[in-house]
Amino acid sequence: GGMISDCRIRGTTNATAAVVSRDSSAHTNWLFNCRIVSNHCTGVQLSHHVCLRNCLIADNRTTAAYAYYPGGIYVIKDAVGGVVESCTVAGNNGDYGGMRIRADTYQVVNTVIAGNTGPLADDMLVSSLNATNQFFHSCCPTFSLPAANANLQQDPRFADAGAGNYRLGNGSPCLQAGMNQPWMAAATDLEGRRRIDSVVGTVDLGCYEYPLGG
Repeated sequence: GGMISDCRIRGTTNATAAVVSRDSSAHTNWLFNCRIVSNHCTGVQLSHHVCLRNCLIADNRTTAAYAYYPGGIYVIKDAVGGVVESCTVAGNNGDYGGMRIRADTYQVVNTVIAGNTGPLADDMLVSSLNATNQFFHSCCPTFSLPAANANLQQDPRFADAGAGNYRLGNGSPCLQAGMNQPWMAAATDLEGRRRIDSVVGTVDLGCYEYPLGG
């Protein structure tokens, strides 16, 4: 598979700012440590076997020409083998707000989806109960996700969403609410902070770690 990292995609006017596509073969394409922000279209479209990691998808706006699209992330129908992890999806606007998932097996892990708006859904629309059950340790204040998977239906308390600051603020329920994973041992967040903080030892939700002792 291919890899795109450490990029900024901004100001695009196509149907989608970033399309990460793959056939149904089991080779993973990677998009990580990227900022996909302030585009005049859906931020990113994902198909089979894509890993979207440590990314900020924010302040994207779809137009009337692309009905039924979200502003943030669109997972195409029947896509398999993909994951959205440790991402922040916020401040987007589209018919389906921040995220639309039309696949039953796409996982969403350690991700914050909040502060998005749209006429048909605010933060997101998920195609089925099976798809909803693929969310783990994630936060969405306007959509009921399985609590048994350690998801949160609470305000993530961004530091200053009105100013486009989607870092977690003091007292956020998303602090130390994530699921540690092997890849995090030597990894950093979108701003270069260690994913596993040396003081508390548990990852935060979203693309940013709160600056404690690590």
